[in-house]
Amino acid sequence: MVVSRPTRRRVLATLGTALTGGCLRSSRAADSTPAPGTDEPRTRSTDGTTTATAAPSDSGSALTPASLSTEWSHEADLAFSHAGVAAEGTVLTQRSDGRICVARALRDGSQRWRATFDTAVSLRPRIVGSTVLMGTVGGTIHALARSDGSERWRYDTPGALRVQPVVIPEEATVLVPVRFDDERAGLVDAVSLESGQRRWRIDGIDRPNSISPAVDGRFYLGFSDSFRGYAAGDGTRLPTEQQPSGIPGVNAGRFPHPRILFAHEGTVYLPEPRANDPVVAYDPTANEVVWRYEPFGAPVSFDAWGETLAFSAGDNAVYGLDRTTGDRRWRVQRDERFSPVAAARGVVWTARGRTLLGIDAETGTVHVERELPLSADLVFAVGRRVIVLGSGKIGVYRIES
Repeated sequence: MVVSRPTRRRVLATLGTALTGGCLRSSRAADSTPAPGTDEPRTRSTDGTTTATAAPSDSGSALTPASLSTEWSHEADLAFSHAGVAAEGTVLTQRSDGRICVARALRDGSQRWRATFDTAVSLRPRIVGSTVLMGTVGGTIHALARSDGSERWRYDTPGALRVQPVVIPEEATVLVPVRFDDERAGLVDAVSLESGQRRWRIDGIDRPNSISPAVDGRFYLGFSDSFRGYAAGDGTRLPTEQQPSGIPGVNAGRFPHPRILFAHEGTVYLPEPRANDPVVAYDPTANEVVWRYEPFGAPVSFDAWGETLAFSAGDNAVYGLDRTTGDRRWRVQRDERFSPVAAARGVVWTARGRTLLGIDAETGTVHVERELPLSADLVFAVGRRVIVLGSGKIGVYRIES
């Protein structure tokens, strides 16, 4: 049930305002905004070998970007129907047939390795420490070594992979949603991150359209008509009194969508399948809906920095909300839809076509609006670098502040 008592992080007055709809399309005065992570030790690859070298880490403090300098770019035969990823000092992309994954060093773009699969990769690659996780059309999860691309293990699922898996670091477990051809049938397999052995399975359920990261020992599956909680340790369904109520389901029309169910500092954020797809903030510990916010377009993906929840939406805008109250801090709109956002070091990065924007996470001030030599599909931020993937090209830029 949804309770009304305050949590450790919120006071009753804030909850009262949020839950009575006071934050639906709130802070309209912020409608118009005037426009103007850290790298791991670096690795070079020349002939297929890799050598680790020491490199200073960037501070995690907020930046005020003044400009961007180009570090490197690369033109390749890439496909972005199931896009690449940049993290842990590595950029992963796919060749156009979807069966070849190429890993490059984030520092200089040198190729580290390439891996070939029997069927096309169907999910965005996931980098978890020293491991790269890939899901293919055949329903197989492959775990590769990030250093050289060698296969550590593979896990064959009994169905199709359409929803981005999540990792529970505390359990060293990968949660893999599986869908069947039947309109409603699905399951979730929990696979050991170390060995690839199945630990447990949630069977006999509808096929989920999304899955959340684990929060307070729980994770949540999103369906078009419900939102259900499970124990992260063994997959048992939470008791009825601990199940979220008042959330009719999750709207997830795009696949894969790694951040449509997003968790940050103990709160889960999701879009409801109602008019205008309101964003819901749900506190699993207190089992309560904290606030709802109704944007002017369906949310695309979420990210957060400090006390700001950021997301791009279908109304050609990027929003910044106060994570505690749901009040809108700012809204930046242009004449073209934005890519999914990446928030890091006080800046929300996104792109619209051939333009990259760097938005102050607290104020909504557009610090950087730069024309690109490529049409951007995805943007990542790692330390002082912004990585743009799209239209057969990679661009890596260094933030100057």
